[in-house]
Amino acid sequence: MDENTALLVNIADKHVSVIGEHGVWVIEQTQVTNDSNDQPISEGVSHYLTSGSQADIDDKQQLIHIELANEGVSIDMQATYPTYHQWIKQACREGKASRKQLNNYELVLLPSSITDCQKILKNQLSYQSITLRLRMLGSSL
Repeated sequence: MDENTALLVNIADKHVSVIGEHGVWVIEQTQVTNDSNDQPISEGVSHYLTSGSQADIDDKQQLIHIELANEGVSIDMQATYPTYHQWIKQACREGKASRKQLNNYELVLLPSSITDCQKILKNQLSYQSITLRLRMLGSSL
């Protein structure tokens, strides 16, 4: 989110909407499990909601009934977010999970399908439904 964009959250009505110049990244936690070393792994789904998009929030705090804006905001992801775009490109090209270590965490991106990957890389499809996993790495203390 930038200084010209906002995510409006109406808790009473369980509704969110995006206003402003660009869009908002939303990462939903969908599941928490433990790996073989009993370290927690959080899985989530990412959505990029452009201005005018809206959604409802269900009882599990997940977005449902997502309505994307009719006229999406076109963002050159390669120019604006080159590292993230490169990461998606690598995962799509290899057709498997791509991993990045961030301090004490490992973030894993799982491509949904080759067709979706191609559309994402051509800016024909939003970054919706890209599975992300966050795992806390073992501490050396």
